[in-house]
Amino acid sequence: MSLLRKKIKNQEKDDDIKITNKVLERTNFELSFKEKKLQALQKELEIKDQELRSLDNDFKTRNKIIDEVTQQLMKKQMQLAEKNTITDYLKNKLKRLSNNH
Repeated sequence: MSLLRKKIKNQEKDDDIKITNKVLERTNFELSFKEKKLQALQKELEIKDQELRSLDNDFKTRNKIIDEVTQQLMKKQMQLAEKNTITDYLKNKLKRLSNNH
């Protein structure tokens, strides 16, 4: 092989290596960018997860309060119904007593 051909082959190899290195640099840059983007998305996901947990706790607390208030209202309604029954009974008894006199 002539010296000129060897130089040309070596130059082609050098050019190929330079191109490959540029592709690798670009790929590494893109990978680094995507890793940073992934980290940002993971942080955002963690924040959203915390927000969801907080909302879930809030809903559980509110539901517990609603259940307690509902039970109190039912108890008060039962007491009111009992008082109305007693009141009706006493009214009827008084009416009968006043009719007897």
